[in-house]
Amino acid sequence: MKCQVVAEECVQDGIAVPCYGIACEGDCIHAVSRDRGFVEELTGRMERENLSPLHFRDYIEDALLRRSLP
Repeated sequence: MKCQVVAEECVQDGIAVPCYGIACEGDCIHAVSRDRGFVEELTGRMERENLSPLHFRDYIEDALLRRSLP
């Protein structure tokens, strides 16, 4: 699966800040994180593992959940 990082602007406390989403094969998840390195790593893993587009959204959701756990 071919994915790419999408640079965006998000508004936080009334201020525009950079954030990053992921686009894959016609689907896009906006504002995944403000940490570009994390989003690039996640995108690379999805490509290396040849993730099915059917699992794209679940994979990102799981990665965000794992990242937020202590």
